[in-house]
Amino acid sequence: MKKTFCVGFVFFAAAFIPVAALAGNNAQFISQNILQTMTAGQTYSVSVVMKNTGTAAWTETDKYRLGSQNPQDNWIWREGRVLLAAGESVAPGQTKTFTFDVKAPATPGAYNFQWQMVQDGVEWFGEKTSNTAVLVVGAVCAAGQVSGCEVCLADGSGWADDNSKCATGQYCEAGVCKSSRGCVPKTCAALGNYECGSWSAGCGQTIDCGTCAGGKTCNAGGQCVSQIAGGPVVSDSELQTQTHKLTRAEILQKIAEIKKLLIQLIIQLIAELQKQLAATQ
Repeated sequence: MKKTFCVGFVFFAAAFIPVAALAGNNAQFISQNILQTMTAGQTYSVSVVMKNTGTAAWTETDKYRLGSQNPQDNWIWREGRVLLAAGESVAPGQTKTFTFDVKAPATPGAYNFQWQMVQDGVEWFGEKTSNTAVLVVGAVCAAGQVSGCEVCLADGSGWADDNSKCATGQYCEAGVCKSSRGCVPKTCAALGNYECGSWSAGCGQTIDCGTCAGGKTCNAGGQCVSQIAGGPVVSDSELQTQTHKLTRAEILQKIAEIKKLLIQLIIQLIAELQKQLAATQ
C-alpha cells in the first residue's frame, strides 16, 4: 500500500504543474533604449527587446509578461508589468520588442531601470535586462516658456535657441538675436567698387552705394554711366579711355579687336542665312 500511495502522489502533483512550465521557459536579453537623464515628472517612451529561447510560446493568455526588477515588482517607473497584446504569440526563437511609456519619479535622484520576463503565478525566468541608473533631475523651466529667443524644452530640462523668435536675417544664440553667424557683410568696394544703387551685401543684409548725379544712370554693375547721343551707354572710365590719345600699340590692339568682332559677325550672319535658306527648301 505504501508503494501505491507514492505513485498516486506523483501523478497528483504532476497534474497541477502548468504545461508551459514543463515545456521550459527561457529568455535572452537583446537590447533596451532609455535615456540616461530624465526630468522629474515627465513621461518618456522606452523599449526593451527580449528573445524567446525557451520551448513555450509567450501569450497573454498564459500570463507571460515583462516584469520590473531591482527591486522586483517595483512601481518606480510605472506599474510593474508590461503586457503582451491580446492574441499575440511570441514563438520560440522569436524576439519581442516591448515599447512602453515610463514616468520619471517626482523626486530628483538616481533610479534603477531593469526588467525580466515572468510568467505570473509560475516563475521569473531568463536573463534580466542590463541595469541602467537613470539620473532624474528637477525641471529648470516650464514647457514652452520663452526667454529672449530661447524656448523651454517640452520636458522642462533646459532651453533651446529658436531662430523663429528673431527678425529676418537674424539667428538666436544663447537667447540673444544676432545679425550674422560669423558673416561679414560686403562693402560697396568689396562688391566691385560699386558707385550707386542698393545691393545684397550678404548675411541677409542690403547696402546702399549712393545715387548718380549729372543725369547719369546706375547700370547693372553698380556704376554711374552717361548716354552718348546715338551711341551705347558707357561709364565715366570708358569715356576717359575713349578721349585720351592712343599709342601705336593701343591702335593696333583696337584694330585687332575690331577684326575679331567683324569675323564673329560675319560667321553669325552666314549661319543665319544658311538657316533661312534651309527653311525655304
